[in-house]
Amino acid sequence: MNKEGFIKELASKTGLNEELCNKINEILESTFLIGKNNKDKILNDICSKLNIPQEKADEIYNAAMGILGNGILDKLKHPFKSQD
Repeated sequence: MNKEGFIKELASKTGLNEELCNKINEILESTFLIGKNNKDKILNDICSKLNIPQEKADEIYNAAMGILGNGILDKLKHPFKSQD
């Protein structure tokens, strides 16, 4: 899945507009995704940059990780399939 596809799918799952989803994508790209401390950092960045409560940031984080996880799983199942 490419960056634009990720942003569009995140927008559809969270109900946010693409501009906010682009900001979320920038946060995710700037932080290593694995680790408890990194999850907390991502959640805090989402809360502060989007001015939303912690619960909503957690929902957004879980949606984003679900999308990324499905993309990785699809790539493992079909390594030579086009991802577009």
